[in-house]
Amino acid sequence: MVPETTSHKMNRILLVDDESDVCFVLEKVLIEYGYVVDSYEHPLLALEKFKAHLYDLVILDIKMPELDGFALYREIKRLDTKVKICFLTAGEMYYGSYSDLFSSLPANHFIRKPIDNEELMKRINEIIGNTPMITAGEKRRIMIVDDDPDIANLYRSSLEHVGFLVAAFNDPLLALYNYKAETYDLLLIDIKMPQMNGFELYQKLSNMGDKPKVYFITAFEEFNKQFRELFPDLKEKACFLRKPIELHYLTRVVKSELGYN
Repeated sequence: MVPETTSHKMNRILLVDDESDVCFVLEKVLIEYGYVVDSYEHPLLALEKFKAHLYDLVILDIKMPELDGFALYREIKRLDTKVKICFLTAGEMYYGSYSDLFSSLPANHFIRKPIDNEELMKRINEIIGNTPMITAGEKRRIMIVDDDPDIANLYRSSLEHVGFLVAAFNDPLLALYNYKAETYDLLLIDIKMPQMNGFELYQKLSNMGDKPKVYFITAFEEFNKQFRELFPDLKEKACFLRKPIELHYLTRVVKSELGYN
């Protein structure tokens, strides 16, 4: 998952795929990254509901009943000549009467299924024309510690997507062992973990020579009293992220904390 853009959260996408599972998953991923998404499983219904100048990108499956992706592409282009379109394909290619499309569209407008989220977002940003918000010269480093590997990897991918450098650990002891003072600009630490909870980990990290900014991640409110007792100098409201966390909200909070407006 790749760098977000300055206008990313305002982009609107039309997604058309007759496979309900594919449509559901892609829509969920796009929404998590801050896109506004209209999705349809029926190409004729998508065409009926289409509004010109509404979408930044239209994503079309190629092989669909009633109206395949290329035919739908031509109908949409008649309604909106400037809309950007890309195709999803499981490998099938239809040349013949549609061969002119292949010469007029760049190769990156054809996305092969299955595709991982990182590559998908990279391709979408390229097609829409988004540019990275965070440049290579100003990248900040973040450490994530969460004993759930799926959650840790999801957070890591989301933050790498907007240009941060991220180290993710599922074991708090391993995170402590690998920690180096003055390396990280922000820590994202789950509270409820085996072996060592998030508060204990942050205390030990803070004793290693620096006190980086921190957000504690929790699905519970029961830790607030313990937090106030352990860290009286930290502002409670500004130090907690409540699970479940939407990825676009996570990236917005982190950017704001590190000075990216």
